[in-house]
Amino acid sequence: MSSTVGEGGAAVFVIDLAERSLARTIDTRPFNRVHGMGMDRHDRLYALSEEKAVLLGFDDPATDQGPARAVPTHGVKTHLFTLSRDGERAYVTGLLSHTVSLVRPHDASAPRLLATPGQLPESSCLSRDEKTLFVGARKSSSLVALDARTLKIRRRRDVGGDPLRVYTLDDERLLVTDIAGNTLTVWSTDLRRIRSLKLDGTPAAVSLHPARPLAYVSLLGANRIAVVDLDRLTVLGGFATGLEPDSSALLPAAAT
Repeated sequence: MSSTVGEGGAAVFVIDLAERSLARTIDTRPFNRVHGMGMDRHDRLYALSEEKAVLLGFDDPATDQGPARAVPTHGVKTHLFTLSRDGERAYVTGLLSHTVSLVRPHDASAPRLLATPGQLPESSCLSRDEKTLFVGARKSSSLVALDARTLKIRRRRDVGGDPLRVYTLDDERLLVTDIAGNTLTVWSTDLRRIRSLKLDGTPAAVSLHPARPLAYVSLLGANRIAVVDLDRLTVLGGFATGLEPDSSALLPAAAT
């Protein structure tokens, strides 16, 4: 966990999903406590070192033996990041610096740009047009909209509870998990509350179906994934997982 003291790991594991086996390991030393990860539309991989506050880049992750690039993020205890589709911009949240920073993964000489959206900013997402960045400030119990180019705050809304994760649903709606109130809430992109759903577990992270209005919500404590109809905001069903499910990924159906 992010609160656990220690050196942590310094590697990215490459998993063969078909064989369900470890294909190889990419050594990231001295960049340790690797947490946030993402890929751009060019299939380049990015991984964030929480301890060193450095964003690592892998231009050819299928064969890279180590990072191809490393860019400082100027935050402290950098935990997660949101990536633009082309990979030219990354927005990194710092849990202890209470910052979000705009990082240029392919231009380490770019001037640093930081903002303080509130206390304990963790999750963020970009609007569909990538002009607005939405950040959940957990200890401030607020949802914040920032200009994605300047990081100037456009709007701020007290949402109550603990907004752990925030997701873009479409051009007009956001989805926020609250781990204090155990709720899933739909917000408008101008930060108006639309509707909330009380869940029977603590909602950590969400995977969104690419074509249908469905959300797969990880429920800590309940050790389940809840399948939620986003149009009606109701639970359709779910399935069991291992202990403390957090982030997930939705894979495309196998070819027939």
